[in-house]
Amino acid sequence: MGDISTYENVLEMFKQANCSGEHNNIFVAVKDISKGARANSTIIGGALGGMVGYTVGMIVGESIESRTNKIASCNSIYYLINQTEHGIGILPLSGGSMLSSCANPEKLSPKIEEIMFFTYQELQDIEVKNFNMLNTKVQSVKITFTDGKKIYFNANVKEKFLPYQEECFANFMQLYKK
Repeated sequence: MGDISTYENVLEMFKQANCSGEHNNIFVAVKDISKGARANSTIIGGALGGMVGYTVGMIVGESIESRTNKIASCNSIYYLINQTEHGIGILPLSGGSMLSSCANPEKLSPKIEEIMFFTYQELQDIEVKNFNMLNTKVQSVKITFTDGKKIYFNANVKEKFLPYQEECFANFMQLYKK
């Protein structure tokens, strides 16, 4: 159940947490804490508060702020993101290193109990753009919520060890590339 190397396995993880749809664009991304720290004043407070209990899927009554603070304060570097026709599922992964230029599924384990889902009604904007002018192989993903909070990720257009990344992320970019 913890193997993220195939599309079928990661889709099953999102299905079991009620974070899937008819169309699923699943890809791996790295949380960009440099941008997030400047954009969200609550990150520092969330990090100081430590880990709060996570929920599987979206729980009615849990605020956007509560869920975005959980992502901000989470100690995960890598995330699986599933864009569906209903919204965005975000699954933290344990393991991995910021020094690595690619995601290695042998070193990453899903934190199923920490998965969360955001409906499109909770999202104000999703934006994908080149990480920088000279590097089109890495894309910056910015998710803006209706409460003004933002979460930033970086994703490789292609992941050496994740065959589903290229097609799924291309579909995602087609929808949100600015």
